[in-house]
Amino acid sequence: MKKILFFGLIFLPAILLADTSEFNINLLVGSDTTPPTTPEFSSVTAVATTQIDLVWSTSTDNYLLGGYVLLRDGNHLATTTQTTYIDAGLTASTTYSYEVYAFDSFYNLSSTSLPVATTTLPIPSVVSTSSTSTTSGTSESTGTGTRTADTKSFKIVTGSHDATFTWETFRPTKFVLRWGRDEDYDGGYIINEKYLSQHKTIVNELEPGTKYFYELRAIYPSGSSFVVERSYFKTTSLADLATPANVRGLKAEVINSDVKLSWDGEAVVKIVRNSRFVGVDPHDGVLVFSGRAKEFYDEKALENYATQFYTVFVVGGDGALSSGAVVRVDRKDLVSDEEGENIVPGEEMEESDPEILIPDLLLSDIRFFQGGSDSSLADEKIIFSAHEPILFSLAKDRLPRHLKTILVTVSDTRNRVDTQVFLVRLNKLGTAYEAVIPALNSGGLYEVKVEIFDYERNTVGRYVKKVTVNSKHITEEEETVIFPDQIINWSKHLIPGVLILIGVIYLWFYRRRLIRPTEDNL
Repeated sequence: MKKILFFGLIFLPAILLADTSEFNINLLVGSDTTPPTTPEFSSVTAVATTQIDLVWSTSTDNYLLGGYVLLRDGNHLATTTQTTYIDAGLTASTTYSYEVYAFDSFYNLSSTSLPVATTTLPIPSVVSTSSTSTTSGTSESTGTGTRTADTKSFKIVTGSHDATFTWETFRPTKFVLRWGRDEDYDGGYIINEKYLSQHKTIVNELEPGTKYFYELRAIYPSGSSFVVERSYFKTTSLADLATPANVRGLKAEVINSDVKLSWDGEAVVKIVRNSRFVGVDPHDGVLVFSGRAKEFYDEKALENYATQFYTVFVVGGDGALSSGAVVRVDRKDLVSDEEGENIVPGEEMEESDPEILIPDLLLSDIRFFQGGSDSSLADEKIIFSAHEPILFSLAKDRLPRHLKTILVTVSDTRNRVDTQVFLVRLNKLGTAYEAVIPALNSGGLYEVKVEIFDYERNTVGRYVKKVTVNSKHITEEEETVIFPDQIINWSKHLIPGVLILIGVIYLWFYRRRLIRPTEDNL
């Protein structure tokens, strides 16, 4: 039977989800009846009483290899695109037979490899749980730790909310990792039951700028264990990771076919113009300006386009970019407003946009950090200071991968014209989508709107929340400071008054003394 497959149609959905505006599409039309070459096992090793590691050769195909099917004792075990497999959860002192065959994208099957058998290790008669001798040294984490000679390498990379452990042992081991804010390690633990030489694990849901103690223990197939590392690390504070704050008060004015952009305060910026949608980076559109300024005049920007989107990125001292402040402008002959609007991407901002909820995205996942406070949309009441920037954060793993753009709109409910829109971008660690909202500078009731768009610019998520912005500086205790010059000024008025009072009292007593003898004579 002839098999015909249009690869372009099959992979078209994946192509559409790519985060780029340029594509290379290969269209394959025809039939294929040639099977892949037969894979052969290069090693089948029993590394523990419950585990066998398998490695086989790579098959080749005349068009495109699909993967491999692994059999254990004649039964399907796994389908994979890799040439290695760890078969765990086996029984000690038991012989297992393995076979493997390949398939291509037309589902042509290779012949099955020759069967290879091996036996899991027996249960040791004596199991020792004591640690082997250790040597002390400086770990590659923050602290000075204890590590054994059985460890080949060890490394920790910390983020604001996570820590990634990577290490290698000379022999296959499984591991137990415990951590906490003290040496009781009561913060949590991770257990891996597979015996490996190269290990990697990630500890999540940590607090920023916090010191954590940990103990990483490896276990041999025989049951004996040793300490890979016992030390501490500190998560990165949000201040260390902070991207530059966006410009505040971005406005757009349409003058005939020209556009004038302005914002509060001079800054080094890059301005991107895009006629289709919001430019998410300096390469997503036309870079119309790069330099220090507090306004920019874009001539004839609307001559051939009805709408333009501008994204203003602040450039930090280290070259890092802010997430971007966004404004949309429309040609005057198509809209009734006198000026360009700060509304993205709708044509006009309604009093209250309806919410669109994304499955599995919780309100508590949408978070705000300001100073030492941490709040989320799940909080009943959110209060911000008007004098400090606000960090918006949304964990990357909480969103579907096909989403393209996230925007945060901050509006003063007393004046809808006072609306600022900010692009949300992936942070330096690639763990969360973040934006630094500049200080609002004035108090009142504000509306925060989070909008999420897909690659077709459809709004797939919208979350709206009213927040209170406090314009007063909040301190633990207000103290009145009296300066010496104030004391001198007060004394000019106080001393004469005191002298007059003393004189009145003296006259009153003197008069009483004169009157009393007269009363006694009577």
